[in-house]
Amino acid sequence: MIDYCYHTHTYRCGHAKGREEDYVLAAIGKGFKVIGFTDHVFLPNIEQPGMRGSYLELDDYINTINELKYKYRNQIEIHLGFECEYDEELEPYYHYLKEEKGIEYLILGQHLDYHHGDLIWIAQCGNSPEEIMATYSEKVIKGIKSGLFSYVAHPDLVLRFCYEINPFIEAHLRKMCEVAAEYNIPFELNLGGLRNRSEGDTHLQYPNKEFFKIVSEYNIKVIIGLDTHNPVDFYSSDNDFAFMEKWIEEIPLRHVNRLDFSKKL
Repeated sequence: MIDYCYHTHTYRCGHAKGREEDYVLAAIGKGFKVIGFTDHVFLPNIEQPGMRGSYLELDDYINTINELKYKYRNQIEIHLGFECEYDEELEPYYHYLKEEKGIEYLILGQHLDYHHGDLIWIAQCGNSPEEIMATYSEKVIKGIKSGLFSYVAHPDLVLRFCYEINPFIEAHLRKMCEVAAEYNIPFELNLGGLRNRSEGDTHLQYPNKEFFKIVSEYNIKVIIGLDTHNPVDFYSSDNDFAFMEKWIEEIPLRHVNRLDFSKKL
């Protein structure tokens, strides 16, 4: 049984349900030993309703989770983090979060491209799957090399905008794998993508088995991410866990079930 969840969202992002304590109680009820909160990072001077909370929520988010750490210290291990997009301009802010605000870890979830304060969804970062892939892989690779992130969330999210893994797409995926292997950064098998698959959609789905077959060639560690957006996700994911565990055994993949936050920048 999976007993950890390092990818947890809350009502603050605007597209999830439930307060922080609701997730903690659900995780405890399901027998989890570890829960890590990684709501979509709040960005200074940027409002993105329905995607991330306001920067004004930062201290309340931090204080709430730290209070829950103490309250449930004898029942579950709780960690404080964020899911973030990477851009060079954001590096100083992410260092501030980790060094001054006590954020324990960041996971790299490249949903959009940030450039001089503009936010552009990955799907709009090009006129073709190849252009989108090039932008996505460049930012993910730079994010891995930055040393800021504990793992890459849904590294195959970009395939949602592709119809096939052609030689160009594969070359970029392999470059991501090469860098992840070099920097010893895990990739996530994302259960959110599994929950939200669409029947009849001709785009590639994620998590993508063909991509993770490529991942296996590089001996990259993988971690399962619930990507919870509702406390009930802890109870409704049993079949998804079994599905992912089958992949881990069949492909096979190098599964890890704990993150190490001791590594310093």
